[in-house]
Amino acid sequence: LQGICDVILDGESIQLDGIENTKLKASLSQLFQLVGLELVEIEDEDEEDEDKSAPNPDDTEETVMGYALPDHCIRDAIASMLKEVLRVCRYRSSNGAECAPKSWATTSKNVAETHAAESSDED
Repeated sequence: LQGICDVILDGESIQLDGIENTKLKASLSQLFQLVGLELVEIEDEDEEDEDKSAPNPDDTEETVMGYALPDHCIRDAIASMLKEVLRVCRYRSSNGAECAPKSWATTSKNVAETHAAESSDED
């Protein structure tokens, strides 16, 4: 996951079609959609090198789709969310050896404050 996200954060698009595990492919697709990555058409590098002025009628072009950072103003926010996903994955895979993601501290504090307020309301 780290390698895939690094490629995306470097501005490249990533194609999931090569992943044979359908559950993993569907999970990655859902994750990428949730963080706001865009499904884009990926251009074949070989086609870019060829002369496009003389199309070959025997070529059956298949549209290849992949995920990439959007080109608009929320690109930095989406990149930040993708980095947060990586932090959560590292934390979970380390069995808590790494520090919890920063966003969890705020959530935990809010939950604790809510529970304390509910307890005092019952008194």
